[in-house]
Amino acid sequence: MNDLEKIAWTDEFSVGNKRLDEQHFKIVSFINKLIDLPSFNSQAEALEYITQMLAYSREHLDYEEQILRENDYEEYSSHAVIHQFYIKKVEGFLKMSFNDNDRLKHEILKFLKEWWTYHILEEDMKYRPFLESKGLT
Repeated sequence: MNDLEKIAWTDEFSVGNKRLDEQHFKIVSFINKLIDLPSFNSQAEALEYITQMLAYSREHLDYEEQILRENDYEEYSSHAVIHQFYIKKVEGFLKMSFNDNDRLKHEILKFLKEWWTYHILEEDMKYRPFLESKGLT
């Protein structure tokens, strides 16, 4: 049932900061690995993958917010709100019933793929010039 294509990492995803780029690459790789996996075999397996993704996402988003906050990025507050939406959505997946594993896996992966692709290419690119101006590359 998985008709999702993996995310092809290109230089277009670079926000110009080595550590953030490495973290974004790891998130994309994590999503691509999940796309490649067969259907979740159990609710415990599904919960484990989503929990791992959420934990790493929180670590990354916290780091990103720290950089933006410490350097007085004007759009920090609205960017942090977008991050909170993501966290709440993924936490919601953790509360769902995993009876229909293929459907739910597809829904989760579709959300992760679309959210992260949009977030990096659109929202995070807004701060790229700011990072460059601060010498945070």
